[in-house]
Amino acid sequence: MIRVYANTATANVAAMSSEPGPRKSPSPESGQVLADARDSLRDVLDWRLPSTAWNEVAGIIAEMVNALAGGDLASVDAATVRLDLASPYRVIRVGDQIEGEEPTPRPVREQANHLIHTLEEELERPEAADGPPSSRR
Repeated sequence: MIRVYANTATANVAAMSSEPGPRKSPSPESGQVLADARDSLRDVLDWRLPSTAWNEVAGIIAEMVNALAGGDLASVDAATVRLDLASPYRVIRVGDQIEGEEPTPRPVREQANHLIHTLEEELERPEAADGPPSSRR
């Protein structure tokens, strides 16, 4: 069974800003972390994996949700690396086939799509006119 955890990233991405007031665009460093996470999540939608591997992917996505909710960009970055390593596109010998590959299960697809949307909203925020982007944790 695939479990997808807390769906709190949308409301809590704002917690990544340490400044009060309107949210500003992400700093270049945090923007890159968020863009990398978004791109990796987009890739997940096209993967075909054995059913047991999807449980690992669901857990990694849950870690990303929790890290975003807590404003922990280092953990978002680490989870993105683990997600990339779970990719089915790693090198295998020619002719090898993985038995029992399945497309992205619905719960994983929904969670990935939700996070993609959340990350895109955060990345599209215009920079505030009164100064540089907010600092991130």
